[in-house]
Amino acid sequence: MIDEMNPASAESASEPPEVASAGDSPGGEPCSGHETAARTFETWELKGIVESLLFVSQEPLSLQRLVTVIGDVTKAEVSEALGMLEEELGKQGRGIRLVEVAGGFRLVTKQEYAPWIKRLDKSKSTAKLSRSALESLAIIAYKQPIVKAEIEEIRGVETSGVVRTLLERKLVRIVGRKEVPGRPIMYGTTKYFLEHFGLNDLSQLPPLREFKELGESEQTTLPMDEAERFAANGSAHVADVVRADALVDQADALSETVVEEDQAERDRIETALEAELKALPTADAEPDGMLLDEPVEQT
Repeated sequence: MIDEMNPASAESASEPPEVASAGDSPGGEPCSGHETAARTFETWELKGIVESLLFVSQEPLSLQRLVTVIGDVTKAEVSEALGMLEEELGKQGRGIRLVEVAGGFRLVTKQEYAPWIKRLDKSKSTAKLSRSALESLAIIAYKQPIVKAEIEEIRGVETSGVVRTLLERKLVRIVGRKEVPGRPIMYGTTKYFLEHFGLNDLSQLPPLREFKELGESEQTTLPMDEAERFAANGSAHVADVVRADALVDQADALSETVVEEDQAERDRIETALEAELKALPTADAEPDGMLLDEPVEQT
């Protein structure tokens, strides 16, 4: 015999069961693409998702990483969204822009708004790298993997303190040991080095021949006493020696705000950094200093 059902029960029994949507989880939150059926995104929606992910990320996100996190999208679709986002942020009046750095994408503030950003929190500052630290960093960048003795041979001075500073600043790292007697430690640059100097990868470092040609073209502008002093030892990089102070100033500017500068400016300063690869004569070498005293605010 069939039991009687009250009206409410009968009504609910006649209604189809509620089906969760493709993007919902039991808790009411979106599931990842791996847990639900594939779905499609509107272009504007995908652009918003990409922008939000880049906004909260503390490091650059690669194209593959974005595809994995979002789910149910292709690299082509994410690339299109990134292009749209870059175009939108490039418009006048926007305070941030999209850059490709260290093998990924990230959002950074525009350089023209740096003065106001500095006012926001003046406590966020860090000391500049000294001239000797910048020289050593340039040598490591172009000669890696390299051991400390090789850095000292090029620069002509002891570099233990400088290398320690670069390790602490996470600009260089230990990459292994050289298979020679004593097995000295080898150093190389880090992913943070690429981020800090606005490079996507090491291939963006300018070729050596560029600064050699630059040095040769500027030798005629050298003061006479400098030209005569270095001519005797056959120096091929006299111009680089005389221009060293200017190069370090440019490198300092790069270390402060490189991700807010345009690509042309980064190329110019990185070319200048490369010139530091050719060590100054020992007689002109400055004593190693780990950091300059004057702090510099970062934006």
